[in-house]
This record gives sequence, C-alpha cells and structure tokens, in this order.
Amino acid sequence: MKRASMQSLRSCLSIIVLSCALCIFKSGICEAQQQAKVMTYNLLNYDAADTSRNTFSEL
Repeated sequence: MKRASMQSLRSCLSIIVLSCALCIFKSGICEAQQQAKVMTYNLLNYDAADTSRNTFSEL
C-alpha cells in the first residue's frame, strides 16, 4: 500500500512539473509573438527615423 501511494505521488509531481514547464514555454512563445506583432506594426506604420514608435509594452 505504501509503495503504491509513493508511486502515485511521484506521478502527480511529475505531471505538475511538466505542466509548469509547459506554461513557462508557452508564455515565452506568446511574448515572442507579441514582440513580432509590435515590430511589424512599427515597420508598417512609422518611418525608420521616427522615435515615437510604440514600445513592446504599449500594445
């Protein structure tokens, strides 16, 4: 009984760790996508010398 519950606990912990790693990975992808959107917006809407372009945090 004790061995089965330890194995179950290990399985649950493994799932939690993998879920957290996936969330961190996904948030990195979302941040990169947002930065790409901002850079594309800036390229399409502002001259290269324009310093009033949007920063990553404004969109």
